[in-house]
Amino acid sequence: MLTEKNPSSRLWRVVLLLVLCVAGAAGLQTAAWVGFIGSDDMEYYLAGRALSHSFWNVPDGFGGMRTAVSMPIALSLRILGDHEWALILPSCLYALATVTVTFLSLARFVALPAAVIPTMLFASLPVMATTSTMAAADIAELFWGVCGFWLAVESLLCGDSRRQSGLMLGSGACIAFAFASRETSAAMIIWLGAGFLLGYGLPRTKYLWSAVGFLGVVLLECMYFAASAGDPFARFRALLATRSHVSRMAVPPFTFDDTGNLRVYDLIDPFIMLVSKHAFGAFYWLLLALLVLAWCWRKRDSQLPVARRQADQLIVPALALGLIWAVFAAFALASMRIHARYYLAPTYFFLVATSFWLYGRLGLQHWRRFSLAAITILVFTSLLGTWVDNRNPRFAERALADAAMRYRETIHTDKATAYVAAAFLHWRGGQPEQIVSTPPAAGALSFHVRSGLGRPAALRREGADDQRSNQVVLERFSTPPLLGGGLGAAMSGSSVVPRAVSSKLTSSRGSAELIRVGPSGDGAATAPN
Repeated sequence: MLTEKNPSSRLWRVVLLLVLCVAGAAGLQTAAWVGFIGSDDMEYYLAGRALSHSFWNVPDGFGGMRTAVSMPIALSLRILGDHEWALILPSCLYALATVTVTFLSLARFVALPAAVIPTMLFASLPVMATTSTMAAADIAELFWGVCGFWLAVESLLCGDSRRQSGLMLGSGACIAFAFASRETSAAMIIWLGAGFLLGYGLPRTKYLWSAVGFLGVVLLECMYFAASAGDPFARFRALLATRSHVSRMAVPPFTFDDTGNLRVYDLIDPFIMLVSKHAFGAFYWLLLALLVLAWCWRKRDSQLPVARRQADQLIVPALALGLIWAVFAAFALASMRIHARYYLAPTYFFLVATSFWLYGRLGLQHWRRFSLAAITILVFTSLLGTWVDNRNPRFAERALADAAMRYRETIHTDKATAYVAAAFLHWRGGQPEQIVSTPPAAGALSFHVRSGLGRPAALRREGADDQRSNQVVLERFSTPPLLGGGLGAAMSGSSVVPRAVSSKLTSSRGSAELIRVGPSGDGAATAPN
């Protein structure tokens, strides 16, 4: 650990840099804001709303069972009111808390500038910046997993036996809270179990304290579900029931699915996604380059100063946890759709391991040059990836809610659109019952989603009103593509770039119409001024 002659001066610098890191991460969240998307976050919203009325009112579904996600949302809704931003706020705070813990933990082992850089690089990754502005379990799981990791690392480096026991107890408790956020954090149990079997860095009895901390929190959770739901294992039953209703889209090998992922084989598809998705910028390509260069320059690295080797002792725990988590997630989620956010935590630990490895070699000129180039490339690709990402996936539903507030009459649309738009209308102070999914009669209002990223034809209206010749289009809603003109046309016609990828750049991110179904009659309304 680093020490300085003037601790007071270092403390002020730590506080100043921490404030800058948190402010920078908050700025990235503002730029990458996504908000409510009506997917898993609908489950968390409904659970949080129910829990905000009664702590013992546990709704059905996995949303209410992931207590480390739903309870902070319930608290936010209870204090701040039922608003979209109150739903998202806990994720934002979890992310900013992760940035805080990361910087303070790194600052104990490396120079302050070397602690700022990886902290902000991770905060700027598109997958981190966008996911932290959604009500998602990934950020809660990440925060508690990060806390559990750093407590375990501190225990490895601590020479006080009693303090080691307390740190491992706290690490196990944090891992239990991560497990209460999402079950893929069970990878940390495997990580600690491997450390116990190998006797890595600690007496095996110290690892047992982490088991005590983990089981203590899980027992409290089971007691809560026993009292509120009448079943101590309600969470696990809900999880199994949910998994039985989800499946990964089946596509032929070496083709792209509807999310733009190249599919080869279920267990290796996630690892292909890590190097092909814009959500991670160029991080995994740079990681592969580092591994190749480390092998090529292994003889030159024998000149490494002894003082710099102190950072190396933290590489193995971080790298091992990243590998275990990534492989475990690939197996555990093999039947589910591939989302980049599922691999947010492994990416964090890979980045920490990479940072420690490079920090230990900054005394060598060739690694200084590589680090500078890698930072530049990662920042550029991360900002580019955030710009490319679809940060308004519910454009049509928001437009429908706004239209409902203006027209104040029943609007007919498809079930999927109505389901999400009703939440937006509720937050705007309207009546969700105003949006229905029944076929419209003559003279009624109908909302048609014509196109949108991730919205195939299945989500478009299929009613007979599409065939009416005298329907009146009252309003059209659309968003411009990111790339237009000749460049956009060239990319959309390319056979090299997958359609799921090129459409994000060359297609409108949403197109919809509000229609008065004909014949409209004398009482037809016109668009409001």
